[in-house]
Amino acid sequence: MNAHYMWEELGFDVLEAQDGHAAISVLESRPDVAVLFSDCRMPAMSGPDLAKLVAERWPHVRTVLTTGYYDVSVQGWQVLQKPYTVADLARTADDLLAAS
Repeated sequence: MNAHYMWEELGFDVLEAQDGHAAISVLESRPDVAVLFSDCRMPAMSGPDLAKLVAERWPHVRTVLTTGYYDVSVQGWQVLQKPYTVADLARTADDLLAAS
């Protein structure tokens, strides 16, 4: 099951973007977004670079990065290591939203 469907299974409305630049466009048109979920490795803009930009422009947006490549200690961001289950994602979402 892909991440989109996992988030929906947890009750979230999901807006999808093909890359970091598209994600910025989504956020510009939808300032009510609460969570950014991004892979660390993306073309044109890395997940950590996207997370930093989002934190600067939309400080209310909580970020979770996911990766199968980077060390789990990507500086400053909550990281969900691949592969993960719906239960793993649920715990991460709960922790993230409890911290807000």
